[in-house]
Amino acid sequence: MLMTDMDFFKKEVASHLSSFNLEYRSYADGDFGALEQVIFDTQNIGGNFDFWESGWLGIYIYDYISDSEVCNKLLEPSEEHQETLKEIVTEIFVNLKHM
Repeated sequence: MLMTDMDFFKKEVASHLSSFNLEYRSYADGDFGALEQVIFDTQNIGGNFDFWESGWLGIYIYDYISDSEVCNKLLEPSEEHQETLKEIVTEIFVNLKHM
């Protein structure tokens, strides 16, 4: 059975975000079909991962300290999502260590 991006996130990524408040949301109708969204938040940084049923992945990260956007990506279904998620989470922690 193929692991979905959301399954991968919960199994391989969420545990690395233990210092964040995580909120899971679902929406039946969105721009690219049904949407499963993970909102993450701390005092310094926040954002969301959007997992669309059509295979698109949205990644948005905002730095509250510098009041600036850190990342705003929309990956097509044909792009590698799982490795990108791991890289983005690693980058979040690198940024947090510099704050």
